[in-house]
Amino acid sequence: MKSVVVLVLSVLTCGLADCKNVTICDVNDVINDRSLIPSHFSDQNLRAKVICKANPEVGMQTDWKEAGPQGGETLYGLFRLSNRLFCRDDSSDSTSIDHCDIHCNKFIDDDITDDVECVLGVFTNLLEHGFGFMSYNVTRLQELNQMVNNLLAGVCNGKKDQDYPLDQCQ
Repeated sequence: MKSVVVLVLSVLTCGLADCKNVTICDVNDVINDRSLIPSHFSDQNLRAKVICKANPEVGMQTDWKEAGPQGGETLYGLFRLSNRLFCRDDSSDSTSIDHCDIHCNKFIDDDITDDVECVLGVFTNLLEHGFGFMSYNVTRLQELNQMVNNLLAGVCNGKKDQDYPLDQCQ
């Protein structure tokens, strides 16, 4: 019931604002069009984990922006990406790691390509190189580790590509 209420509210909110509700097929199309998952990771079900992270059960909004759990943190866009780790905004330009080398406003526009590229870029780098590919301080590594755990060991852990009706995407 809670998911239905959140979905209805997100549709109404998005309808009143200038945003877009995307579908699992939209995310899947970006992954396919950009060939973002290296073939040697096909058994990792990264596609399903990325779709799960976008949270299709409560509406996949492009303009999502909210205060994060860390002080001074803001979460942006479809994947709730942190201004402390993945992008820079007006409040974090000097303190953000900005791993995806992008302004946070790009995560709240209707183009989800950069959002998907950022998330998959981080995860494929982690799978290929571990946390050693980043020169973050301990606090930021802990934050990134928590985000990765939420994706790979949280509710998205058991998701498989077959859990989503991707064969219905045209």
